[in-house]
Amino acid sequence: MAMGNQIRCRRTMLAALLCIFLSLPVISGTQDQLRHFVSGSYSDIVLRYQNSSFILVFWSIDCPPCYEELTMLGGLYKQYPVLPVVLVSTDGLDVRTEVEVLISEKGLTGLESWIFTDSLSERLRFEVDKYWYGELPRSYFFSKNQPRHAVSGRLSHAYLMKWLNENNMLHR
Repeated sequence: MAMGNQIRCRRTMLAALLCIFLSLPVISGTQDQLRHFVSGSYSDIVLRYQNSSFILVFWSIDCPPCYEELTMLGGLYKQYPVLPVVLVSTDGLDVRTEVEVLISEKGLTGLESWIFTDSLSERLRFEVDKYWYGELPRSYFFSKNQPRHAVSGRLSHAYLMKWLNENNMLHR
């Protein structure tokens, strides 16, 4: 009888461990990288990249031109894995899964990615640019020793390649 109890105990323990394991959230590359964009995040990003050129891209799952731009960026990222792009989704945490899926589908999981977490997105936008009223996509180009340059609307491939070449970003 003791042997039967040991087997039942082991099976119960294995079943419990399996349940615990299956209840853990699935960890993907995007989830590991999708950071919370809160008050002060913009300053942190700019400070971290202060000695290099980079592009900060704001987008949303509700923005059709953003999908086209993310597709283009995904193609460039595949071709140039050192692409200096930081992505920020202006969507809230309630659609985090959709944001993660889209980043993955577009082949951008290796890029630094953020998501708005403040319910007052206007406040976050104002921290980024007091002249930005929420139009998307919205990109900011930061070049060494030059002021940032903002572009509203979908970026053209030609414009992006020109900027990358001018900043020696394709020859790393």
